[in-house]
This record gives sequence, structure tokens and C-alpha cells, in this order.
Amino acid sequence: MNISGITSRQTIAQMLEKRLRSRFSTVTLHFSRYTFDALKSILIGKFLSKGRNIYATNLAKFFEDRESPVHKLLKRSLMLDRDIRWFTGVLSMSLLMLDSDSKQSMERSIFESLLSFGVDVTAGLSSTEIEELDEEHLTGDKRILALKNLSRLQLAVLISAKRLMMRDSQKVKDRDEITPLTFTKIKLEYDTFVTRESFGTNIFTSEMLFKGFCQLIDDEVFVIRSDHTGNGFFQHRYISTKNRSQKSFQDVPVYLCHEFELELHAALAARQLKCSTSLRNWGLKSD
Repeated sequence: MNISGITSRQTIAQMLEKRLRSRFSTVTLHFSRYTFDALKSILIGKFLSKGRNIYATNLAKFFEDRESPVHKLLKRSLMLDRDIRWFTGVLSMSLLMLDSDSKQSMERSIFESLLSFGVDVTAGLSSTEIEELDEEHLTGDKRILALKNLSRLQLAVLISAKRLMMRDSQKVKDRDEITPLTFTKIKLEYDTFVTRESFGTNIFTSEMLFKGFCQLIDDEVFVIRSDHTGNGFFQHRYISTKNRSQKSFQDVPVYLCHEFELELHAALAARQLKCSTSLRNWGLKSD
């Protein structure tokens, strides 16, 4: 019997029970991330195969303009680990818009489609490029808006978690063991920042940090994880933090969406969040 599967976790085979590992052999294929040039060729080919030759030709011409703000938004979306299906969906929506309004330009239709898919159309662009876009459409996506509305306390917790996740990504590459993300780990990580900055608007007590941690769970930025097999396979579930003490909740595993982590890094780099320069610079590093 052959079983095929796909995962982003490189250590998945080691997470199976011993009796399963001893009874089957694995063949692993590693797929590297698409380059933007490879992505363009795949997308153009998809529409050619569907008989949309005119759209595919215009799409190829659009991709030639590397200085287009919309071109840069697509490239940034690839850096945020959007997959082929996502890009195909964006362009399919663009095609529907062109079919219903023949006067609309290719660039405009893709821009409108990106908005409908919740892309922050201001991220990664210069002020001049932003001015070229239609101001009434500069709404941003829900993750960016959520990040901009976070308090300094919540950002301190989230940035500490981000640094831990950055180091965990390296551990995956090195095949080292990764322990779940918990408040205890986040607090210890935040303490390394406090030792560098003895005063300021980003210094919080353990009780205040725990309050911010619980707020992020209630807002579903963090998601509770439960190991239902005892072997590292986690399920996500919602648990209210109401009336939870720090002692009973500090070692509960939580999960931060990978896209949220990437958007947080981009927002820190673009100075879009309400935090001090020292906390922002600390958050952009992992050491």
C-alpha cells in the first residue's frame, strides 16, 4: 500500500509512532519555493491551456512592466508564501472583471482582484507608488488592520513570539527538536529585551504580559493547540481565557498563523506599528 501526502513540516516522519515508522519506508521529495519568473510562466500557461489566449498574451505584456506597483504587489504576495491556487484565483477574478468591462485595463483588474482577496495594497510600496493607486481603495487587509490596532502591550507579546518562531524555523532546517509556543517561553524571551532597556513605554510586568497574551487569544491572533495523540500532532481549538490564572494557563501551547508572522515582520520593517524604535529593531532580529 502506498500513501502520498504533502506537508510543510520537514520532521513529519519522526513524529509518527514507533510501530508505524518501523513498518514502512519513506521517500521524500523536497520542492523549493517558486521564483517569480517561474510563477509567471506557470500562470500564463494555465490560461493558455484554458483557451484564454488573449488574456494570457495581455498578462505576459503586463508582467514585462516590472516597475508597476501592482506587479510589485504580486511579487510581495509570493514572498508571503501565497500558493499557485491563490494566484490563479486572483487572476481568474481579474479575467471575470475584464469580461464584464472591456474598457478596464489589465493592471486595474488585477489590482481590484487583489483588493477582493484582502491584500494590503499599501505594504511594500513607496509613497509615490501609493499615490498612483486609487485612494478610495486603500483599505488594507484584515491582518494589517488588526496589527495596527494592537496596543503596545499586545505588540510586546506578539513580537516576543515572532522572535521565537524565527528561531524555530531555523531549528526545522537543522532538524532540531522544537518545543511548543507558550506564555512561559514568550515571557522568557521578553525578559531578554527588558535586560537591554531598563525603562520606557515597552516595559511590562509578568501580570501585564499575561493579560496581553490572553487578549491575543480572545482576539484569535493566538490559537490554542491541543496534542490529542501524545505524539506531537496538534489540533486547534478555542478556549476562553476568562477567569484563567497565569499558573494554570502559562504552559498551554498556542499557535500563531504563519501569514500573521510574515505580515508582522513587514509592518515592523515599514514602521507601521505603535511601538518604540528599540522594540521594533529587537523584533526584526532573532538573536
